[in-house]
Amino acid sequence: MEVSMTMGSKQPENLFAHELVHILAAHDLDMTQLTDLAGIPSVAVQRIQQSLHDPTFSPVLNLDEMEAMVTTLFISATEQDRLRAALLGTAIKNLLKQQLGSTYARQLTAQIYPLLLDAFLHADPVTLGDTVRGQDHEANEDLETDSAWFAIMEAMDAADLALQLSRGQTSYTEQVHRLKEARMLLDEALAESEDLDEVIQSLPLWRTWRQRIQSERTAVGKRLRALGIEE
Repeated sequence: MEVSMTMGSKQPENLFAHELVHILAAHDLDMTQLTDLAGIPSVAVQRIQQSLHDPTFSPVLNLDEMEAMVTTLFISATEQDRLRAALLGTAIKNLLKQQLGSTYARQLTAQIYPLLLDAFLHADPVTLGDTVRGQDHEANEDLETDSAWFAIMEAMDAADLALQLSRGQTSYTEQVHRLKEARMLLDEALAESEDLDEVIQSLPLWRTWRQRIQSERTAVGKRLRALGIEE
């Protein structure tokens, strides 16, 4: 089957971000309000907004942020299904990107995603499992050019996806696999953050991300212990 170039070119860079924008619009909200209404860090919101047009990263909300948004904004079960489909679509796109490059990943995901979304919206709810529960501008520009900072963002995005995919009616083995993957990625992010120089580590932006990484790392360890897996 020939891949449509037109379809691929119209696809948003971050499927999750694109779906989130539409769901918020249905509630007469925009993404900038997530910080005040759901307590989601502004730096996380800004990265998701940027990813709508920038293919460098594919950030998603972490589990706590997703749950806070769902609870606070009364996100419906159908809307949650759409977000879960977008999460999986984002994960698939990232895997394809690693193997085939950005262009083919975008084209193939454009054909896969509508089928994926339809499956989530029409699947048995039992099958899907439980529903989801101001920066220094100049310093930020410097951080974006730092390879270590790039690695931190990349590891965090991958860890958030692994955590999201560990939820629901996945098997015990798959849950453990995804959680261990997230743990490894978060450990990498922590190590990379420690490699940044002291000037960067003194910035509020660094402290915000460091706290977020540590919080997620603690949550992953707790979930693994609940599954009988020790550190």
